[in-house]
Amino acid sequence: KGLDNGLPQPTAACVHAHHGKVYDVSWTDNFHVVSCAQDGTVTVTNVETKAKEPHTAASSWIMCCAGSLDGKSVAWGGLDNLVHVVTKKSEEEGGGYHTREFVGHSGYVADVKFLPDMRMLSSSGDGTIREFNLNDMKETRKFDLHTADVMSIVVDLDRKRFVSGACDSKVKVWDMDSGTCTMT
Repeated sequence: KGLDNGLPQPTAACVHAHHGKVYDVSWTDNFHVVSCAQDGTVTVTNVETKAKEPHTAASSWIMCCAGSLDGKSVAWGGLDNLVHVVTKKSEEEGGGYHTREFVGHSGYVADVKFLPDMRMLSSSGDGTIREFNLNDMKETRKFDLHTADVMSIVVDLDRKRFVSGACDSKVKVWDMDSGTCTMT
């Protein structure tokens, strides 16, 4: 029973049921949600049709997930210290999926975010945030002013800044153009 405060009560429908703890969820666009769980699955679900695109990870310890801005890719990370990126192949490429990995962190991957221009951010238990190019999966920048595990990153709507939160009790604002921390 909900509160009887005269306001409409929220309703909910199950989008997808995993078989383990759900660690992260994220919108990819207005119709798709990506979710990841301790059962080793990352699932993209259309919230209108309930159609699902399941992906099985090599490790069941997935901590974060994100969908690309164009809806063609999904990424996840966890205790294997890798960022996994799966991209839908076009019909000209034969369909299916193309899977790649970013190797660069020495600690678990706590958060991932897609950026425009085929770039991505990842934060880690190694105390760093790394930007890498999705074309060649090479690191383009490292942000390393936190002194402990970086648990969360959020990119602003203009894609000009991002914010990071870490176990050093600090929240930092970063400028995407210069790569500098502008506020702690």
